[in-house]
Amino acid sequence: MQSHLKKIGARIYLYEKDALVQKVAYVYEDGTESEPLPRFIHFGMFTDSVLFGEECQIRFFVYPFSLRLYDTDVNSLEFFNGSDRTVIISCFGREIILSPGESGKLVNNGKKFRHSSEK
Repeated sequence: MQSHLKKIGARIYLYEKDALVQKVAYVYEDGTESEPLPRFIHFGMFTDSVLFGEECQIRFFVYPFSLRLYDTDVNSLEFFNGSDRTVIISCFGREIILSPGESGKLVNNGKKFRHSSEK
């Protein structure tokens, strides 16, 4: 782990099974990528979640071929759609639609992303 380098974002790799997100890795200021973060899947009564990191630093609600970010410790997320379907992604108050094989990046222009229920 590059603990001496600042995290500038994360890369999210999508595919078609196991909660839509295959892996998440941090991106450091020198452009290198961390090892994939540990992944935890939470099966909820109404909505499933996929959580990444030892302390679940990056979290998504998972819907059929769509994701909604609800917490993160970075302000830049880059998505790579390796699935065979179009995926809708909502985060930082914006939405992108990625066709199979496409990638896209969303940046939070605010200082800290907060879940809508936080004050």
